[in-house]
Amino acid sequence: GLPVSYVTRYRDERFKHLASALQQSHYDIIGLQEVWLLKNYEMLKEALKSIFPYAHYFHSGKVGSGKCVFSRYPIVATSFTPFNLCGYPYEFHHGDWYGRKGVGHCKINISGTILNFYVTHLHAEYNRNNDIHLPHRATEIVQLSQIIRFTSYNSPTILVGDINFEPEDVGYRFLMATLHLKDAWLESGVEGTGNTCDLMSNSFTTDVNNEKRIDYILFNDEYLKCQACQVTLGRIPGVNYNYSDHEGVEATLQLNTRKLRQRQDIVENSNEIMEVLQEVHGILTDNISILKFKHFQRYLLVMLFISLSILSGIINYHSPNEDYLKLIVIIACPLFLTIAVSLFYFGFMFDENEIRDIKACICDLE
Repeated sequence: GLPVSYVTRYRDERFKHLASALQQSHYDIIGLQEVWLLKNYEMLKEALKSIFPYAHYFHSGKVGSGKCVFSRYPIVATSFTPFNLCGYPYEFHHGDWYGRKGVGHCKINISGTILNFYVTHLHAEYNRNNDIHLPHRATEIVQLSQIIRFTSYNSPTILVGDINFEPEDVGYRFLMATLHLKDAWLESGVEGTGNTCDLMSNSFTTDVNNEKRIDYILFNDEYLKCQACQVTLGRIPGVNYNYSDHEGVEATLQLNTRKLRQRQDIVENSNEIMEVLQEVHGILTDNISILKFKHFQRYLLVMLFISLSILSGIINYHSPNEDYLKLIVIIACPLFLTIAVSLFYFGFMFDENEIRDIKACICDLE
């Protein structure tokens, strides 16, 4: 549901259909992503309040985080942690930076038992063959893992959302290894691929022959057992388009309150964990030198455009009395200066922060 109408077709109509489908559902807790417009969330909240009396929207970024939770059970506490790195502000066509993606956390009281429910949406993978955003996505997955470890307190935990990593990717493997989570789709034993994105049957799919599974329901199996899982909310009945460009995922999880007990946070030095930690560490370490070179390039460009601006002023001062030449120089001088200032501002405000955030993530891994 992007906030731009010509990009998101039938947005308001699809939210109305979604509200109708959820009203007839048997769900206890719902986690949604990409509900960017507050008016769409308010419409859902009003339509679902008799069934899901507890709801929360996670505000963040320039256009909102897009994440919200609806629950039949009381939401007793909430928090939202934005990711430190999530794309670049000059990538207007992507929008990840403007959404300020992160992880929302709700503590839900289920008959006296506190359930930690997390909803997240990581930076998209726009080019699998040349994933220039992989370092940002790697820092996000490390930060997500840390947040869950430090806030779940060995209690029943569910993580839902668009992870934007496929099961064989390093991000998915990092989460599963460091948090000891289970994948509801795999645990259910259901046949099929469970693909949720770029399905050929989806009316919004543009990248055909690239079906993938990147939307998940993950949980800790100490207190929760998966009884069923399926892909849902595909094509809207009676119309020729889908609820979303992604299919939904639903799971039936049984909570075992008898197993609720305190235990030590086990740190396993297994080969699997060490392997995935080293892989993420390598991605981030390699990227540091690239970022430093880009940072150096940016300041060279700043000096170049400042020099061009000064040169334009000199030419204007010593140029013959030709109106067209003076006009060109008058336009060029402030233009070069503006470009120089913009490059310096971006380098000062963002490049250094990006390098420091990646270094901090490397230190956490070490």
